[in-house]
Amino acid sequence: MIRKKCLIIITGLVILLNIFANVKAYTFLESEPNENLWLGYNGRHIVRGSGSYSNNIVAVYENEEENKIRLKLSTNGGSSFSYTYDVDSSVYSNDVAIAIDSSNVVHIVYKAQTASFNQLRYKTFTLSTRTFSSYTTLWDYFATDPAISINSNGHLYVVFSDNVDDIELKKYTTSWSSATKIADCSTTYGCDLPDIDFDYDNTAHIVWRQETDNGYDLL
Repeated sequence: MIRKKCLIIITGLVILLNIFANVKAYTFLESEPNENLWLGYNGRHIVRGSGSYSNNIVAVYENEEENKIRLKLSTNGGSSFSYTYDVDSSVYSNDVAIAIDSSNVVHIVYKAQTASFNQLRYKTFTLSTRTFSSYTTLWDYFATDPAISINSNGHLYVVFSDNVDDIELKKYTTSWSSATKIADCSTTYGCDLPDIDFDYDNTAHIVWRQETDNGYDLL
């Protein structure tokens, strides 16, 4: 038995597509004919809860017309999305990615467009209370393209492109670490679109795109 969920973007339309065996149905997350809706370029944008929250589906995307990140919550396995939230209404924001832990807490990283710089911010959304935490600033100077993953120990890892187009990593065990440079792209035209995941023994695997004289390489 195969059950998959995927997000489809059409200009002004966000759709959740449910694939159950050979039967296909879709659920509208948002339909705005005069607005541009966007998932972003990398990172995960949809997660499912576990245990008593296994029917909870969380999806995030960008409403570029309003410069806001939307979080949509379904409590019936994706048949409908009855709850809509702005992730951070205090600023313009985009470039969002999410992960979910074993306690059904959704971890969110995103770019916040402040008056001076593009900050990388982090906050959580708890399924049991349907509430957000306050945000934490992870990077205070032109961060883009974040992705987030959680290893089996519950430790958070965030990768992103910094202000000089290098790839940085920050991790959380009991507190957020200083950034570690994963890729120094000073001898190229820059790096972007990093992503991260873990294997069975919690080794982190990171990929990113690098621009060269001959085009783009994936590393």
